[in-house]
Amino acid sequence: MWNPTKNKKLGVCIYNYDGNTKYGLPLEIGETVHILEENGGWYRGFSIRNKSLKGIFPASFIHLKAFHIYNEGLYETVAPVEDSTVKEVACVLREWHVIWKRLYVRREISLFQRLLAVMRDLIEWRRQLITGTITQDQIRELKSQITGKIDWGNRQLGLDLVPRLNNEVVDPDSLSPIALHQVHVQSSENVAGLLGRGTTKRKEVKRSPNHHLFLSMRDFSCSLGEDMELFFSSMMLSRLRPSGNDLGEADLNRELYLVAHIIRSDLLAPSHNSGSTDMGMHILQNLYDRQTLQHSDEHVDDAHMADT
Repeated sequence: MWNPTKNKKLGVCIYNYDGNTKYGLPLEIGETVHILEENGGWYRGFSIRNKSLKGIFPASFIHLKAFHIYNEGLYETVAPVEDSTVKEVACVLREWHVIWKRLYVRREISLFQRLLAVMRDLIEWRRQLITGTITQDQIRELKSQITGKIDWGNRQLGLDLVPRLNNEVVDPDSLSPIALHQVHVQSSENVAGLLGRGTTKRKEVKRSPNHHLFLSMRDFSCSLGEDMELFFSSMMLSRLRPSGNDLGEADLNRELYLVAHIIRSDLLAPSHNSGSTDMGMHILQNLYDRQTLQHSDEHVDDAHMADT
């Protein structure tokens, strides 16, 4: 037999229920329900999202919450008894969640990531307030942090600024226009202070332009049987590195040359005064040696540079 409930009027669904029974009411996790009657392990009521659809659902799927009841009877309404800051965080997260998805679609990655970090902080701080295991001083400090993050997020997303007094949302109907204006000014200054500290603002990194030098050697002539080594460098040969040289803006602005060094590795001429048999074991390695100067050629050509 179904009996009207007295102390069980409001609850939150903690498991998904597909309503696969007669008169069953499908519910999702987090949905708030208004309970009208109970029978054994079942409740009868409706979801706050759709008050016109009534049905039954398991009592074990519902977490009961404290409530206030207004106009008890056929047209009664219930409201949860919870901290105003906790309730505000829930509303803000629902609103930001939709905007957060749009930021990803518009590829605003920087604001997308910053907003995600703030949303995670708000979820964690809201959980701490709900548990009720912290002191009053910690609660005041936590509420100050929450309201600061909410105001910062609203300013970043271009939303309306919520007037506050001692971290609590003020009732516009209970204040005079002058007092309400002063509250707005104070709230705006507090948010401007948060933005001025730049705790989450990033500076744009200016990338230096890349310059590429393309070299194509089409022809090189040498005598048959000779060993030749070619070294290419944009600076002096002593500064040559396997990965090349870094050119700064000053180097790129002035005339740039590509220097090609052609070194001929040859055998020493046989000595007539010595009977040694190791006449071919000495290799010329000094580019500026007088004996090999006639075998070394140095050409300097203009280099054409393309900026990308």
